[in-house]
Amino acid sequence: VRLCGSVVERLERDGFQVLFVGHSLGGAVATLSCLLLHLGIEGATSTSVRSVGFATPPCGNAALCRLCERQAVTVINSDDLVPRLSLETARRLRAELEDRRELVRTYMQQDMEAMKSVRNMTEKKR
Repeated sequence: VRLCGSVVERLERDGFQVLFVGHSLGGAVATLSCLLLHLGIEGATSTSVRSVGFATPPCGNAALCRLCERQAVTVINSDDLVPRLSLETARRLRAELEDRRELVRTYMQQDMEAMKSVRNMTEKKR
């Protein structure tokens, strides 16, 4: 933002609307850069710059999210894990996996037995 802030200000004075776009970590950088320009933290200020992030990982807390609501948009694929992963969700996932460990072992043993049974059947048919 220190390097591009004055360029953004000049583009806006010349009538352009600036949009930062990024994917994954680039989406987080675009969002945070946009916020820094809105707040004027790094010197340059812009109230019209916007950002669009694709599969942006979490890069702040709920308060930071509220600050970005008006100028940042994030697009998330419904099956993408990265944008939903945080320390809290990782802790919940670990706990859930630990709770289901024995159940998964039982299912895997049943699957292995079923595969052995299928092998035996195909060998007998030959």
